[in-house]
Amino acid sequence: MNLRKLKKLVDVPRPQGVCLDVVVPSYRANNNDFLERIALLRSSCEDVYVKFWFIVDNPANQHIIEVKALANKLNSIQLKRDGNYFINVVHYGENRGASYARNTGYNYSVADWILFLDDDVIPDFNILDAYIGAIKRYPEAKVLAGMTILPESENIWTDMLRACNVGYFYGISNQMRHPPWAVTANLLVRSSRFNPTIQFKNCFPKTGGGEDIDFVYQYKQFYPTMGINVTAAVPEAIVKHPWWNGGRPCYSQITGWAWGDSQCILEWPSKTFLTFPNWIEYSLFVVMPLVIYSQKPIAGLVVGGTVIVFEHLVKAARYLPASKRECKGKGFWRKLFVAFGAGSVLSAQEWRAGTWERYPSEVPTIPLDRGEGPPSGTTQRSTQRCKSYQSLDFGLRTALDPTTGDHNHFRPEMGYSDFLPEMCRHCTPSLRKKANSFKDNIYFI
Repeated sequence: MNLRKLKKLVDVPRPQGVCLDVVVPSYRANNNDFLERIALLRSSCEDVYVKFWFIVDNPANQHIIEVKALANKLNSIQLKRDGNYFINVVHYGENRGASYARNTGYNYSVADWILFLDDDVIPDFNILDAYIGAIKRYPEAKVLAGMTILPESENIWTDMLRACNVGYFYGISNQMRHPPWAVTANLLVRSSRFNPTIQFKNCFPKTGGGEDIDFVYQYKQFYPTMGINVTAAVPEAIVKHPWWNGGRPCYSQITGWAWGDSQCILEWPSKTFLTFPNWIEYSLFVVMPLVIYSQKPIAGLVVGGTVIVFEHLVKAARYLPASKRECKGKGFWRKLFVAFGAGSVLSAQEWRAGTWERYPSEVPTIPLDRGEGPPSGTTQRSTQRCKSYQSLDFGLRTALDPTTGDHNHFRPEMGYSDFLPEMCRHCTPSLRKKANSFKDNIYFI
């Protein structure tokens, strides 16, 4: 019996409107205030169906307990009205990184659209409406880039970050109508049910860097005939992002981005181009071989030092106008110091990118293993669009309950491992076998 006939038999009406899930990887402890702001997002449209997925990527038991308690509290209130805006919490007892966490929510969701948000952003109250309007405005788009606003400068370090414009792509939606890529701190994409081979890869740093570039490029590759229309900017979809490391110097964060971005060189060789070597490349591939060949280390140090000083003087001259703008009303020496500091931020990226280490590029497999049902006495119901149970190389997804038409429908006495095989009675034998082979490392509430 196919799904269409099954729907007719159980008389399930097909919901109309937009089906959208919000996926939030959560590693930071003691940030329930941020998660609660996200979980309380609502749309003013009646035909919008939303679920939240909090993917706990921190093995600390206290953090897991706190996030579950928050979800239980908000769900108990929401379920008195309906099953919309339900919060799912997934954890797997270890830190596997941002890419794995996002893949988990991306693959479990059966919505039409996935909104990725960071767990430290403050979203505007109308962000869902802004994205829903963009979905209708750009019907061909598969990636919608929101506006991520960084705070005003508060010290010399943040002056440097603003002067070198390291956060340019956070505000790309204000600059380009069809951006080449956008950051996953605030990004809406077509869900994996439409493009199952697109995944975040584990060759990128756990803390992030480069995976957002690769992810958007995969969409462009998956929809090659659409050209620039694959992406679209939504400057009205606003989130506020805090300064990294509380506004204190964080060269490790900057170099982590550069390391991740450098992975894209081999992932996307068609996007690469030749340019004049920077200071680290010149030092490693020109000065060092000459020193070894000539056996004159002092002369090599002098030449290398001259190259480094000259390049940083050029960078300081380049960023001086921006430092004057950021340090308006401050003294000349502070402006000059900020200009040199802005150049050092770029140099840190060049140094890390010039010494990157290659890791195997492979898509992490997301096992949908044995889990726990919701708290006793609750039944999770949703009016999200019905769909057949699917099996992909990236793991099993949530299912359609053939008796109610609900997605992700649990009975209190039923564990997740019991729920999936029952839903798979109408699926293929191989899928039923896979559903029965669950183990104990992913848990739900």
